[in-house]
Parts: sequence; C-alpha cells; structure tokens
Amino acid sequence: MLDQGSSRAKTGSPGGVARAARRHLQEIDGIHGCSIFLRTGGESWIEAARVGTAPLADPGPVLQATEPDSGGTVRPRGEAEEQDGWLATYACVGPEVELVLIAGFKPIDPGPLQARLEKLEAKAGWLLVAALRERSQQKGDIAQGLEMGGAILQEAPSARNRLQLAHQWIARLERAFQPGLVAVCRVPVATPSLLALSGGAVVDRNSAQRTALEALAAAAMELRAVRIHVAEAGQDTDPDTAQLDDALERLGAGACMLLPLYDGDNCRSVVIVLWNDAITPLPDMAAAELIGSILESAMSIQQRAHPSLLRRAGTWLADTAAALFGRRGLKLKVALLVAVLVLVAASQIPSSVAPAFNATVEARDRRIVSAPFDGFVAEAPFELGDTVPAGDVIVAMEDTDLRLELAQAQAEQARLETEIQAARADRDTARLRELAAQLEQVDVRVELLEYQREQTRQVVDTETVVIGGDAWERVGGRVRLGEPLLEVAEPGSFAVRARIDEGWVADLPDGASGQLLLSAFPETPIPVRLERVTSQSSMEEGVNVFTSWMTLEDGGGEVALRDGMRGIVRVDAGESTLLAEYTRGLRRWFSTRLWALQ
Repeated sequence: MLDQGSSRAKTGSPGGVARAARRHLQEIDGIHGCSIFLRTGGESWIEAARVGTAPLADPGPVLQATEPDSGGTVRPRGEAEEQDGWLATYACVGPEVELVLIAGFKPIDPGPLQARLEKLEAKAGWLLVAALRERSQQKGDIAQGLEMGGAILQEAPSARNRLQLAHQWIARLERAFQPGLVAVCRVPVATPSLLALSGGAVVDRNSAQRTALEALAAAAMELRAVRIHVAEAGQDTDPDTAQLDDALERLGAGACMLLPLYDGDNCRSVVIVLWNDAITPLPDMAAAELIGSILESAMSIQQRAHPSLLRRAGTWLADTAAALFGRRGLKLKVALLVAVLVLVAASQIPSSVAPAFNATVEARDRRIVSAPFDGFVAEAPFELGDTVPAGDVIVAMEDTDLRLELAQAQAEQARLETEIQAARADRDTARLRELAAQLEQVDVRVELLEYQREQTRQVVDTETVVIGGDAWERVGGRVRLGEPLLEVAEPGSFAVRARIDEGWVADLPDGASGQLLLSAFPETPIPVRLERVTSQSSMEEGVNVFTSWMTLEDGGGEVALRDGMRGIVRVDAGESTLLAEYTRGLRRWFSTRLWALQ
C-alpha cells in the first residue's frame, strides 16, 4: 500500500487529480512513491499530485525527454549491482491537458512488475479524466469568481464600514459556494480578531469556535497565500497542516478555503470559508486566488469611498503640505501667509471688550396723580417733561360746586343740632335718637367734603418731573374720581434699563462700568454702572435677552434726561485680545456643538 501522508502537504491543493490518485493508485502494490504532472497549452509542467515519497528529486530532465503521446517506459533505478527498484513513466494527452505519471516501484521481479505496469497504465486514463474534469471545473470556478467579483466590486462603495463590507462578502460567498460557514476576521495590528459570521451570529462572546476561527486566520497569515485544505486527521506530520486539521476538527468542518487579504505588505483581513465535509466540490486554486484578489480590490475601494478619520486627516495634511510648499498658486500662498500673520498679530494685540446693547431711560420711582373727586380740572400748569419745584401746585380742581355743597351740609348740620337741643328740652327720646342718627350722617358728609376741598389743590412735597399723563390738555374738562391725570417721578430716580444678550450675562459682573449714548445726545456719553441683571427675559430679533438695570453716575450730569429716551449702552467686560474679541461668538458656538456631540 502507498504512504499517502504527504500528498496534500506537498501540493497545497486537494484537487480532483490528487483525490483520484489516492483512490486509484493505492490499489497497486509495490509503489513507494508517485508524482503526477500536468501541462496545459504548452506551459510549464505543474505537479498536480504526489502520493508517497517523490520518485525523483529532480524530475525536470525526465519531463523534458518525455513526449506526450509516447506511452510508457520503465527502467531500473540505481546501478546494476545496487538496483533499488524500478522507475516507470507513462504519458498521455487529452483535450487541452497533457499528463505525465512518474512512479517508483520497490525491487520486484519483472513478471509481477509487468502486471503492476498494466494496472498503472489503466489507472493513467482515470487520472487523465480527473485532470480534464478539474480543468473544466477550474474554468467554471473562474467564471463564477468573475461574476461574483463584479457584484462584490459594485457593492463595495456602498459599505460605510468594514463590518458592512464583511457582510457583503459573506452573502456573495454563500450564494456562490453553499458553504457551511463563512467568517471574516480583521487584523487591526498583528493578531486576527473575528469580525463577522454568516447567519448574523454573535461574535463578541469568546468561545472555542471563535478561538478555532482565529487560529485558522493566524495560520493563513503565516502561509501568506491562499490555501484550500481538506482535513484528514492523523495522516499529516507537517506542523502547518496539523494546525489546520486541529482547527477544522474543533469546528466540525471537513474542508476550508483561507483567503488572506493584504494592503501592501500588511494583512488587513482573512476570509474563512468552511465546508462540512470534503465530498462537496471545492473551488480551484486559481479561482480561489482570483477571489482573493477581488476581495482585496473591494477592500481598497471601500477604504477610498469611506476613509477613516485618521486617513482623511493624513490625506488633508499631505495635500496641504503639497499646496503650501509647491510652486503652484504663488499669489494665493502669499495671501494665506499674510492672513496667518494678521491672525497671529491679532492674537497678541490687547483689546478692551465692551459689548453694546439697546437701552432705555426709565424712572424707577413713579407716582400717579389722580382726580380726588368727580369734577372739573381748573389748573394743570405743567406739561410732559417739565420739572415741578417743591411746594408748587401740580393739579387744581374746580371747587365752586364743592364749596356750595359743603355750605349746604354745614347748614344742615347746624339745623340738626338746634332740633336736638329742642328734643332734649322736650325730653322726646325717640325724636332725639332719630335726630342724632341724621346728624351723624351729616357729620360724615361734612368731613368728606372738607377732605375733598383740601385735595382740590395738589402740591408736590419735593422736586418732581412730569413723565406722563395729559392733565394740561384736560383743563376745564370733567373727570371722575380716581381717574389718572399725571405721572410724575423724582429726578434722581432715573435709571437705564438695558436688554443684555444671553451670551454675555455670565461675563458681565455686577458693578461693571459702562457708557450710555442716547439718540437725543449723540455727542455726550453718560457714565453708567451695572446694578444687576434680572431674571426677566424676552426675545428681540431672534435673540434671547435679559432685562438689567444700570445706575447713572452723577445723575446723568448736565444732560436733561426724559423718561423713555433710547440709546446704546456699552459695558466694560474686561481685557482680551483683538482676535479673541472678534472670534468669541464662533468659539462659543463651536464649544457648544462639541459638547453636544459628546
């Protein structure tokens, strides 16, 4: 029987010729080694299979001397005195394929040798049929690989990351080869790590199967070539083959195809295709190499379509360096250099930050002058904006009717008092109680009329300013009790109400100084000081603003302030640089966006 231990290890491909050789040649006794060579279209001879040990260390001279249609030859091996067996060659030719079989026999007699050579000649035909079948399958595998490769290359740009690309590969390989399992391992640095499995299985959890798949990927990286392997436990002594057999046994698979994918000299991914048994027709080595090259191209296409952030940064830096130090666009480069110098200078020039806000002058201590009773306005000597000295009458009501009504009430009061005296003299108790009640009502009325007479002329206690109302327009007109006539305030109660942008609220401390420029006095800045920022907010021109109060330094100086005057106030926000001042909004926006993305 033959020693088959090295058949797959030497060829590296369990093709149809190798399987046919093991099946047919093991029936011939006395063969200690056999090599089968194939040639297609006049190309170089390729050792398609080897069973046992190699009959010749250098088969080249024998292959060159053998004619494809010469049939078979046999000659002794070694010298006549030290003959150690026989060397038989047999050549046959088929469509597109030439086959040469070189077999080494043990020392046997010519008679039994003749019978074994006849068997060898008969088996050569079967080997040729297997070679033709393998050649046909190779063409089909290549065509199938090209069809699958076209679809893979078309889909590659749509994969946004390596995981999506791996799932695309898995779907195409499953459709083409109907394997038991397809796995994709990525190689981030030097150790492969499982990335995706067919069927959408979970790959994050450690398991014996995951370890076995990663061991297959590591073996493919060590081989640095496409490998198709059929498991035959216990028959190989080659360490690489034994490692593959052990991993396949742990996975319960009978055959595998390993496709290491390279980016330059670095292995980036390994595709593993597993079949449950070795009976399933496996792809040809040429087709497997074609698929591997297609997957490498797809990986490159995906990386170019969706480069990583680091790659984008590197490309941008390289392009920037080429643009900066190249000879093209000299004017643009000079302009950019000037812009950079301006920015550097702006970052060093100190600047006082004083943001501007809309402001209004308002009186904070207001008082309403209203009608003390129903009647007519007699005097209103002051108009809007006038200053009223202390002790002056600000509003006077017509009191003629009031005096007449008061006189009538006082007369009624005297009459009731006289009648009460008479009732007391007559000791008429009932009449006395009735008159006392009437007198009490008249007394209240007299007190009210006297109070109203006192309020006829309203006098200010301190100097005030008229800031509202229309009493001067209503002199001679009738008004009702409590109806507002004038609105006044003390001159020292004027303050500035500013509407501060929300973005500046935290940067303006209480007590910050500033200047107010009113529209009525555009050439006279008024010093102010920030008192406080209230919690009252509103929207102005799409910006959220907060109401703040500012006090006027020295009461506004010599400027004649009026309630409601509008202007612009600038508040001192401290020292900064010119660049920081003009890029403050952009920096705050960028900081907010960056924080929101975290």
